[in-house]
Amino acid sequence: LLLCPIGAGKRGDFEFIPTFEVSFATGCSMIVRKEFLDEIGLFDPQIPYNYDDTLLSLKTWLAGKRVVSVSSSRIRHIGGATTKKFWNNQSVTFSLLRAKMCLLFDVYFNLEDLLRALFIFYFSIAVESVFSVRNKNVSEILGNIRASTWLLKNFKHVWTNRLEHWRNPKISPEMLIEKFIRIRLQFPLCITHSKLASSFYHNQCLKYENTLIRD
Repeated sequence: LLLCPIGAGKRGDFEFIPTFEVSFATGCSMIVRKEFLDEIGLFDPQIPYNYDDTLLSLKTWLAGKRVVSVSSSRIRHIGGATTKKFWNNQSVTFSLLRAKMCLLFDVYFNLEDLLRALFIFYFSIAVESVFSVRNKNVSEILGNIRASTWLLKNFKHVWTNRLEHWRNPKISPEMLIEKFIRIRLQFPLCITHSKLASSFYHNQCLKYENTLIRD
């Protein structure tokens, strides 16, 4: 799992260390030198919202540069200002699933690892769809179908991008994965969005954030 520390659920008199590496930077709070963007390229218009900024961060790591968070920085962002008119449960499911699928193809360079990750991913979608049918959650079911269809239609582009991003990397696949903050979930927690899984994930995030708080 990719993680960007945000102080979730933690309030009080504390501050993070001045700068620390993160797996990716959020698009609304990203600063990049123009010369470097000219080198690695801007956002891909065919890559879905919720993944375009992650991809830019991945390309930064592959180019041998670092992605860091600056604790003293302050961002003013009107969240959802451009998406609130069409942002609903189906759109959320559709967008997030597309982003996850693209991420798997870019991160797991080894074919065996990619196939294993895709199996777990699609198995989790199937499990969630069963619960959605039982709960008559039509919008989530449609989101799952739209995302799966999108991948079939855009598979060539996603695969071509995967090869292009790894054409001349400055780091190995193993080194890239080591740059990610990894939270290990038991298989049952990977395939369900239960309260238990959410609670476990949240606690793991807090444990990681505690390592970044300045004494």
